[in-house]
Amino acid sequence: MRIVVPDRPSGRLSEAWRFCVGTGRFELALRRDYQESLALVQREIGFRHIRSHGFLGEERR
Repeated sequence: MRIVVPDRPSGRLSEAWRFCVGTGRFELALRRDYQESLALVQREIGFRHIRSHGFLGEERR
């Protein structure tokens, strides 16, 4: 495999990352320390959406 990186910008980077953050399993959102960390990130970048795994499915361990 060969990856070629241009030596100058090829376009404008979208700011979509400012509006959505990703997480692991949604059950993490039930933990207080996780909620505090998420609140900190919310204050810093002002996201609107969270993408997670396991929200509509049954957790299996």
